[in-house]
Amino acid sequence: MNKDKENIKYKVDGLIKNKGWDLKNNKLTKMYVFENYEEVIHFLNLITEKINEQNHHPLISINYNKLHVQLFTFDSNSLTKKDTDLAVSIDKLYLDFSIL
Repeated sequence: MNKDKENIKYKVDGLIKNKGWDLKNNKLTKMYVFENYEEVIHFLNLITEKINEQNHHPLISINYNKLHVQLFTFDSNSLTKKDTDLAVSIDKLYLDFSIL
């Protein structure tokens, strides 16, 4: 395994063990829960800026008060640094959002 893949595996393992992410079908996934639909939309608008800034666009679905995020780099057909970086960014925004 090359150094980049080892580093990604280490970061993915940390996100799974410490940050509530899951690995399903080789995609990083996480469900964020909010009080209501309006909060979900507000949070989605907040993360959209970071998503565009990092030029990495996750699969996102909404079910009333839940926002489900799936990260995967289709160009390389694997998880990459883009995925772990965006996962960390979204988690930080969620933490900041939860404090408001």
